[in-house]
Amino acid sequence: MEPVNPQVSNHYQPDSNSQSQEETKAKSSAWLLTVLFLVGGLALLQISTVPEPPVAQTKTKQTPPRPVETIPLTLGKGIKRIQLLGEVEASEKITIKSQVDGVIQQVKVREGDRVKPGMTIAILDGADQQLALAQAKARLAQEKSNLARLQVGTRPEILAQRQAELDAAKAREQEAKDNLDGMIAVQPNLIAQRQAELDGAQAREQEAKDNLKRIEALTLEGALSERAKVEAEKAADAATSERLRAQAALSAEQTKTQQEIAEARSTVDATISERLRIAALLAEAQVGPTQEEIDAQKGV
Repeated sequence: MEPVNPQVSNHYQPDSNSQSQEETKAKSSAWLLTVLFLVGGLALLQISTVPEPPVAQTKTKQTPPRPVETIPLTLGKGIKRIQLLGEVEASEKITIKSQVDGVIQQVKVREGDRVKPGMTIAILDGADQQLALAQAKARLAQEKSNLARLQVGTRPEILAQRQAELDAAKAREQEAKDNLDGMIAVQPNLIAQRQAELDGAQAREQEAKDNLKRIEALTLEGALSERAKVEAEKAADAATSERLRAQAALSAEQTKTQQEIAEARSTVDATISERLRIAALLAEAQVGPTQEEIDAQKGV
């Protein structure tokens, strides 16, 4: 590219210094543009000359053949191990029941063990069974004693014991009867005493009421003051209260006496029943055991 020279108008004539400065600036600009164009051209040339990457080879290298050894097939024993998780269940289920109740003290087998008939599987706590056995032995000894007594016969000391029991029952019966008779005998006196107290309270009440009427009449006439009337009213009220207490005491005494007599009669009846029962035992002991009783005792 050639530098461009500025055109100067014919109408304007600058001085020599200004013209030289303008020319110097113009030359500098021209050189600068020339350098820029050269640098740009070198850059384009460098880009255009960059080598392209090599194209990948499409064909792979062939591997050489490997030698193969052949052997004839023969029969063998192959072992294959497999580990699995599972549960084993018996084909049949049997419920085991104990002939006696009790608490399990020890278990002799574990889950999955094989059991055989007659094999001990568990041990029960035998404390209750031992206690029951001891009680059964005690009852057996008592029944054997009863059987021996029946076979030998009634001994005199047994008859004496039954007779003493009968005498004591008769004494208790007589005591209960005496107590009942005493209550029946005392009842009229107690009732009469309470009745006398009630009669006296009623008489005093009536006297107090008559006195009150007399004082009321005198008060109206002006012979007595109101204070005398008030005191007469208090005395009448007190007499009425005393009569009510005596009446309640009489009723309570009658009820109490009737209850005591009823309890005494019940006690007499109980003592009579006890005396009859012991008398029957004495009569049985005097007769002796029958053959049926002996056979029944042997069966026990």
